[in-house]
Amino acid sequence: MVANHSTRTRARASKPAAGSTDAPSPVATRWAQELGDMKSRLEIISATVAVAVNALEGQNAEIDLDVANTLRNSVRNALADQVDRLSELIEKADPPYVLRPRQ
Repeated sequence: MVANHSTRTRARASKPAAGSTDAPSPVATRWAQELGDMKSRLEIISATVAVAVNALEGQNAEIDLDVANTLRNSVRNALADQVDRLSELIEKADPPYVLRPRQ
């Protein structure tokens, strides 16, 4: 079963704590921010697909249910896989970055 990514909070990569000797390079910081932004955009797209799926299912017409199933299985699940992969990449960043909710 794929997790519902639409309920996750938006996240931003943060720098290590002040005074840390593991100061990130500007390139690493930029990449971590880019990955976090990509992850957030994919989560928004996934939430949009979820709304479309729910609307189609609510109409309860056979063709709409087929379209809803296709969206869920082909689009939403693929997006969820990409969000999970981006999360793994962000967690593996050197130095590691902590994802925190956007303010």
